[in-house]
Amino acid sequence: MDKARYTKHQEVEKRVVTDFIKALSCSYSTTKNLGRAIGVDEDDLLLRSVVGFSSGLSTMGDTCGAVNGGVVVLGKRFPDLPSVQFYHLCSEFYRRLEDRMDTPDCGKVHGGKHLANNFRRAILTGKNRKCTDILKEGSGILVELTQEIESNRFVSEHAVTESIVKLFEENSFHCGQSVISEVSKRSSIPVGHIYNPSRGFCGGIGFNGTLCGAVAAGVLCLGLKAGVDLSRSGYKDTARIMFYGLIKSDGIFRDEKRFAPAKLYEQCREVYRTVEGKYGGVHCKDILSLRLDTENGVQQYLAERKIDHCRNIVQTVADVVVSMS
Repeated sequence: MDKARYTKHQEVEKRVVTDFIKALSCSYSTTKNLGRAIGVDEDDLLLRSVVGFSSGLSTMGDTCGAVNGGVVVLGKRFPDLPSVQFYHLCSEFYRRLEDRMDTPDCGKVHGGKHLANNFRRAILTGKNRKCTDILKEGSGILVELTQEIESNRFVSEHAVTESIVKLFEENSFHCGQSVISEVSKRSSIPVGHIYNPSRGFCGGIGFNGTLCGAVAAGVLCLGLKAGVDLSRSGYKDTARIMFYGLIKSDGIFRDEKRFAPAKLYEQCREVYRTVEGKYGGVHCKDILSLRLDTENGVQQYLAERKIDHCRNIVQTVADVVVSMS
């Protein structure tokens, strides 16, 4: 890496971590700074839409908000990139971060799936420092990938089969965007703003089998509706949250007076729990009991017409989101 590019990486990493400390939101800080770093103008509505991804999806300890925020930024930056290549790009982002940091999942970092169960422990053990490491590494990877795409050097070892992409397109189906379209029909939430940015949430993240794209889209819709503005958050706000977090532990996440996204977090958790309870999980590979990034998995998906199952999940998420509108 040349000196100028290395310096740019350092600047991005510094800004991402600084804004994370101020806003206590990994998804917000990633979306804000990575968008700027790879040529996407700052977008207030988009920043508000991603707030629910923080803390592994509103404290559920799932995929790190830096990952989901990064996928949103890629969707905003590359709306016209051919579908198969774009899904490779999103999946590669996840996999590179996983390879370099061991895990991109909040719960695994903090020692439990549901971070909200013991926020006090997360503070006292100092594991939040791993969050800043993930933010730094994730921001660097996103800049790398963008440069690779722009210079036609991008190559992914993890191929998405064209057959599953073609199936979804022929059936006008997309895990995330189908939720957004349904919510658009039934509510006044300005969801058109997140349609392209949600592109990577299909079959997990780029068909890699992780967080269900319907759940991710539900979080984006609710974020838009809630409109939580973290732009004025500062170090004092974070210190206050940490202080009361030591006293109240998970109760801080329900304290609307001291924690601005408290109501939004609870709504996002409701989407998560509903899908988890009804379908046995929230990750694509667990819900379907197969992998869509393998030929065998795709053939099984086709044979068992599991696209109907996915449509049911879309409807479930849309129902929950609209009921909160």
